[in-house]
Amino acid sequence: MTDPHMILTAASQARVYGALKGGNSAKDALPGDRDAVERLRQLAPSLGEAVAANRRFALKAAEWLAGPDCDIDQILDLGSGTLDITDPLHRAVHAARPGARVVYVDNDPQVAAHGRAMTTFTGSPLAMVEADARRPQEVLLGVRETQQIDLERPVALFMAALVHFWSPDDDPVGVIAAYLEALADGSYLVLSHACGDRMSPDQLDKLVKAYTEAVGPIYPRTAPQIADLLGRVDLVEPGLAEVSEWWPDPSETGYPHDDVGQAVFLGAIGKVRSRT
Repeated sequence: MTDPHMILTAASQARVYGALKGGNSAKDALPGDRDAVERLRQLAPSLGEAVAANRRFALKAAEWLAGPDCDIDQILDLGSGTLDITDPLHRAVHAARPGARVVYVDNDPQVAAHGRAMTTFTGSPLAMVEADARRPQEVLLGVRETQQIDLERPVALFMAALVHFWSPDDDPVGVIAAYLEALADGSYLVLSHACGDRMSPDQLDKLVKAYTEAVGPIYPRTAPQIADLLGRVDLVEPGLAEVSEWWPDPSETGYPHDDVGQAVFLGAIGKVRSRT
């Protein structure tokens, strides 16, 4: 039997991310999650704004890909985290293309259970797969079993704020390459990743240590290291850039884009190159 005290005091990756993002997602945070968020914000005050900007990037990317410019009607979201009632990815997709199919994947049993409940009763073409995104064959088998996505047709593959949880031993370059190899021509990759380039080595080390101790291992990478992950794609402008530079909102002044010591996410959208 699970110890109730452990449930309250152990931080969850998905809930911490939701609490940092704010909004409705923050309501799911338990005491352990809130303690972790407070500790992280003390070390990197801009972290919440960076996480919120990352979420906006993912939602805007979903809307653009499903729209007339790309006409994608199948979305595969790896490492989805807890599906937010107010701004789930499929809502952005369906705003641009009603009837588009969306499959979420996460390896957290609680996240998967919540996702199955949410996707089952919407009446929309949605599904939730419980699987580890580091195992492409397992994930793709689960996706096929949902009968929601046809992998012989173009898919938009989302890896938003996911790969920085993969260690070098997980072979992120090889894992991403395996997904791209399985996708049909005309597919897209959407990737965002924590980047520590603006932080001093000491600040970055302290933040990584705090996150690892409170939540679990995390591996921020440099911009060149993130670029190496992208593999066989042709990047859409502005290429690999801070997520706040994609579809910028001039009305938002709370996220200073040029501060040294700032926590940032880099994001990219790329069209998968033809195998021929």
